[in-house]
Amino acid sequence: MDIPIGFTFTKEEETAARAMLLAVRTSPYRDYEGFEREVRETVVPQISGTRFADYCAKVKQIHGFEQPFIRLANCPVDLQVPPLSFDKPVEDKRRLKTTFVAEGFLLLYAILMDQVLYAYQNTNDGDIFQDIRPMRELAESQSQKTLGGLSFHKDDANHYVRPLWFNILGIQSAGVNVVNTCYSANKEILAALSDDTKKVLASPEFITPHDDLTSAGGYDLAEEAQQHPILGGDGSMDLRFFEKRTVGASPRAQEAVDELLRVIHAVKTPVNIQSGDFVGAANNACLHNREVSEIKDLEQLRGRWLIKTASIDSLDSIRSYLVPGSVRVVKG
Repeated sequence: MDIPIGFTFTKEEETAARAMLLAVRTSPYRDYEGFEREVRETVVPQISGTRFADYCAKVKQIHGFEQPFIRLANCPVDLQVPPLSFDKPVEDKRRLKTTFVAEGFLLLYAILMDQVLYAYQNTNDGDIFQDIRPMRELAESQSQKTLGGLSFHKDDANHYVRPLWFNILGIQSAGVNVVNTCYSANKEILAALSDDTKKVLASPEFITPHDDLTSAGGYDLAEEAQQHPILGGDGSMDLRFFEKRTVGASPRAQEAVDELLRVIHAVKTPVNIQSGDFVGAANNACLHNREVSEIKDLEQLRGRWLIKTASIDSLDSIRSYLVPGSVRVVKG
């Protein structure tokens, strides 16, 4: 499935939006609720009635299985970002980042799309805005902190709270290196699979161990990894799957996994996310990965920085899973 750019900010629109977001002074890493309140009170009224607000009002009605992707270009981001170390990039970000244009834009988009942001205890220690940024300790893992590739997956495939949407905004590219985020739409995957394979995928014959961030952090999940169907978990067209992690518990189940993988790679669309590029995706309608196909400068690769958010339609649906005392941080 092609992922065309649906909206491009003009130079004037980007400059105006960036100025609005630069005026937001509350740090989302120290006071997220205060940050959201400031964006709602100062930025949302100014953006109302603009071409971008009208675009969001239109596409939020169709964002799902039929059209799982939204791609934006020339979005407002921080023109200058602090240097982050390879050892402790998250701590450095919290300490050194003093403007929050990218974070503000991701929140603004969520508000206009009627999405509610939330966080995971195991990701950036509960930051709403997750960093897709290499980190030495997790450089060889299958997580957003890896330096290399990341296999195809549905976000939080084996977590008891799974986002309806995930949104990614580039703020610092990989430079001369070639790094693509590839997306495969469930619509195209299922159309290419045989009925027999889909029948097996819908049976509870598969196991997906917990992700590397959860395992590395020693977080306690309310449920252990159990056998589950790949097809039909969160809606009849959902694929609950993590490449090289989800396995079949029987020979026929493993054959179905192998066929699924072949199709996923056959229909994938690569997107090289640069600074100011945005891709929003419906988590129950697609799978995604990261492919590092060319490395020319290791330091530039270590500096690649995307910011990501997870969102749902209401906090009420996750209230029983929240960290005690938290408004929107999920346990595990």
